[in-house]
Amino acid sequence: MSKLTDTAPQRIFLQVSDEEGDEDCVFSDLQRDGAEVTWCDASMVCCEVEYVRADVARDEVAALRHLLFLSHGSAEHYLYGDDGQRDCNTCMIDFNTDSPAEIENKIRNHALKKMAIDAARAALDATDSSSRT
Repeated sequence: MSKLTDTAPQRIFLQVSDEEGDEDCVFSDLQRDGAEVTWCDASMVCCEVEYVRADVARDEVAALRHLLFLSHGSAEHYLYGDDGQRDCNTCMIDFNTDSPAEIENKIRNHALKKMAIDAARAALDATDSSSRT
């Protein structure tokens, strides 16, 4: 990473307006109306847009994906983490590339499938025990 990037603010605020109610406007409309857009590394006015430096956001997302991967592991969930991969071979989740929505759906689908299997086993057990009596 360059010295410039290392010393740049991790977050900045595009300061669009200090007028109450402008936060409900369309950005391009404000610019067309002559609003001057500036930036600062601190929140200063009521109508501004916060930005996070891309490398900071990437690092935070990668750290959270790794924590999610680690916390997902159990006797039931077989995790594969060699060679940079972060997969659950039970839910078929790729923690490196699946979107949050995909991860949520795969976890939900696995839980529903497990509940259906458990319910079917309970029904079979009930049938077996009633046939013995």
